[in-house]
Amino acid sequence: MPRYQFVLLDADRTLFDFDMAEDLALTAVLEANGLPCTAEVKAVYREENHKAWALFEEGKVTKPQLTALRFSRFMERMGLQGDGAALNLQYTTNLATHCIPLEGAEEVCRLLAKECRLFIVTNGLEKVQKGRMSRCAFRDCFEAMFVSEEVGYQKPQKEYFDFAAQHIDGFDPAKAVVVGDSPASDILGANNAGLDSIWYNPKAEKM
Repeated sequence: MPRYQFVLLDADRTLFDFDMAEDLALTAVLEANGLPCTAEVKAVYREENHKAWALFEEGKVTKPQLTALRFSRFMERMGLQGDGAALNLQYTTNLATHCIPLEGAEEVCRLLAKECRLFIVTNGLEKVQKGRMSRCAFRDCFEAMFVSEEVGYQKPQKEYFDFAAQHIDGFDPAKAVVVGDSPASDILGANNAGLDSIWYNPKAEKM
């Protein structure tokens, strides 16, 4: 019997290459709108996106505010004209088509699924995450996916993990572990919920 029976896995940058998916979607949006498509321009968007998600995870903005904020601030900083909300819709629609597993992710999940029950816990947009998961070659490994937009709470809020626990049949917190790349959402969230955690840290960063 394995130490953990319930493995709650983060999606982006833990199982899936979000950075590549983001780049593909962002490139498509910029090119479709005749906007500059350079590394510098993309870096500005990523900075504003990171700021917006940080505000969301701190509970300072709602999900609709987040999605509008990142592109409107990006456009402002670049001195460009355009509808931030419309660009965001184009971006999320394109992003939903890209599911790129990180190296070894499928093999690890298939091995774990033989001994444990696997679930996805992700702070994302329902349309995007479900679209991407529908294209995942190893989606059969997971019993369920809990998307923050659908749950109504987000990592690291305790309520998010409480919701997941309540919707997992036979859930035992003493036999559960959260695995993710983000100390601020995955590890802190596990701590808030009284769950064990494993920090996926391929770059050997300091917490």
